[in-house]
Amino acid sequence: MSEFHNPGDFRAANLIQGSQLNFPMGLIPARLQPEEIKAGAEQFAGLPLEAVPAPAALPAGSCISVRHNPLFVGRDRDLRQLATIIKDGEMAAAVTGLGGLGKTQLAAEFAHRYGQYFAGGVFWLNCSKAEDVPGQVVRCGGAEGLALREDFDDLPQAQQLALVKGVWSNPLPHLLILDNCEEQELLKQSRPTASGARVLLTSRKANWRRALGVQMLPLGVLTAAESVALLHQHRPDLAANDPELAKIAATLGHLPLALHLAGSYLERYRYATSGHPAVYLAELQSAELTHRSLSLVEGENDGESSPTEHELHVAHTFAFSWDQLNPDYPADALARRLLLYASCFAGGEPIPRDLLKASIGVTEAAVELERQAEDALGRALSLGLLEERADGALVLHRLLGAFVRRAAAGELPAALDAVEGTIEEAAGRLNQAGYPAPLTAWRAHLRAVAEAVAVRESAQAGVLLNELGYHLQSVAEFADARTALERALTIDEKVYGPEHPNVAIRVNNLGRVLQDLGDLAGRRRHSSGRWQYLRPACPLIIQAFGPSEVILIL
Repeated sequence: MSEFHNPGDFRAANLIQGSQLNFPMGLIPARLQPEEIKAGAEQFAGLPLEAVPAPAALPAGSCISVRHNPLFVGRDRDLRQLATIIKDGEMAAAVTGLGGLGKTQLAAEFAHRYGQYFAGGVFWLNCSKAEDVPGQVVRCGGAEGLALREDFDDLPQAQQLALVKGVWSNPLPHLLILDNCEEQELLKQSRPTASGARVLLTSRKANWRRALGVQMLPLGVLTAAESVALLHQHRPDLAANDPELAKIAATLGHLPLALHLAGSYLERYRYATSGHPAVYLAELQSAELTHRSLSLVEGENDGESSPTEHELHVAHTFAFSWDQLNPDYPADALARRLLLYASCFAGGEPIPRDLLKASIGVTEAAVELERQAEDALGRALSLGLLEERADGALVLHRLLGAFVRRAAAGELPAALDAVEGTIEEAAGRLNQAGYPAPLTAWRAHLRAVAEAVAVRESAQAGVLLNELGYHLQSVAEFADARTALERALTIDEKVYGPEHPNVAIRVNNLGRVLQDLGDLAGRRRHSSGRWQYLRPACPLIIQAFGPSEVILIL
C-alpha cells in the first residue's frame, strides 16, 4: 500500500454520512503513479465474460469476511451476467430475490472468483443495520484491510472514513459489495463516484429506482440438476442420479437454503434410518416446513454454520420479510391477503396476475380495488415475497406458501373457497370458449386445486375434476382426461345419486373420452350399467346440450 505524505489540499467527497471533510495534514494519500493505474486497468481488462474463473487469492488490502464455500454449485449463468454488468461499470449490479435463494452466497462466490481482477481490492459491507456501516468502512481501512496507517485505530472516525473513502475514490478498479442493502439512501451515500469503482449489492428489494443506476439480476431457484448436485455434495455415497434426491429437491422447491439444510441432515444421519433418502422424503412431504431438518437444532448441528454467516432456519428467513408487512397499514394488509390467496394455488407455478386479483374480487369495474391490489403486490414484490415474470405472472415459492398458510391459518378456509371458486369459473369459461391455449398456461393450478378439493368429495370437486378432464380431452391428453372424469363421476354419484342429470353429463363426457381412446367396449360397459338410472335424465340433457352431445350414452 502507498505511504501517506503532505502534498497539499485534498478533499474526500461523498462520505458515508453524505458530507465532505478535509484531510488533516499528514493524512493525504499519495498520488498513484501512471504505471500503477495502467497496470490496474490492464488487470481489470482481463476479467473474463464467457467463462467463470476458478477461485483465487484476493488482492492485497481486500477486506471481506465471507469465506469461499467449497460446496457451491451451479449459477454459472448468473455469475457471467454479473461479470458483464460489473465490467461495463455504468450500473451497479443488484442481486435481488427471496430470502434463502443464496444472494449473499452468489456475491461471495463472485468476489472469490472475479476479485483477482480488481487491483484496488474487494471490500464487503454488511448493510443489514445502517448504523453499523460506518464502522465496517473503518474496518476496511484498518489492519484487516488496507492498513492505511499504524495509528489508524487511534484517529477520530470522521478521519478514518475520509481516508478509506479517499482510497476508494482513486482510479484503480476496486469492487465494493453491499450485502443486505435494502435502503436506497444507503446506496447513494456509500457508493464511490470514481471511475474505478464497481458496486455489487444484494437485496430482497426488487424495485430499485432507475435514477440510482442499478441493474437488477433477479435470482431464481437452482435448476433440478444443480439441486441434486448440491444434495450429492453432502452424500457422495449415493448415486449422483439417485431419483430420491431429485424428489427431495423438488419437494423443497430447489431453494438453496433448504437444500443446504436437507443435505446437512442427510449427512448427519447417514448411518441412521432417518438419513435414508426415501425415509427422509416421506417425512418431509408430511411435515413440510415444520420438519426439523429445515432449521438447525441446538446441539445437533455438529458445528454446522453458514458460509455467509446467515441464520440457517428457513421459516425464520421467510418471517423476516413477512413481518415487514404491517397489518395495520391497508396496503400491507392487502399484500398479506394476496400472499395467502397465492398460497392456495399450485406452489411454485406462475399465477396469472388477473387470476390472482380476481380471487380477491377484482373485476374490470373495480378500478379502485385493482389499484389497491397493484400497490399491495408492489409491497410484496419489494420484499422479495413474490417473483414477477416478464408477462406479469407472479410466483410464490412453495415453501413460502406453506409458511404463509401457517402464519394466516385463521383466514385460510375463506381463501381456499375464494380461489376454488375463481378457478372453477375461469376454467369453465375458457372450456366453453373452445380455445384451450389460455387454460393450458395455468393448467397446473386447475389440477392442483381440483386434486386438493377431491379429498373432500364435494359437489365442487366434481365440477373442478370435470373441467380438468374436459380440458385434457381438448388437448388430446386422453388417458389423464379419463382419470379426471372417472373421479368426477364417482364423486357426483355419491353427492347426487345415480339418477341426477349431473351424473348423466359426467357419463356422457367420460364416454366421449373412451371413444377417443378407441375403447368402444369400455364405453358400452361404462354406460350400460347406468342406463336404467340415466334414462329419466336424458330429456334434460338433450334440452341442455342437444341430441348429438348425448348420443354416446344411448
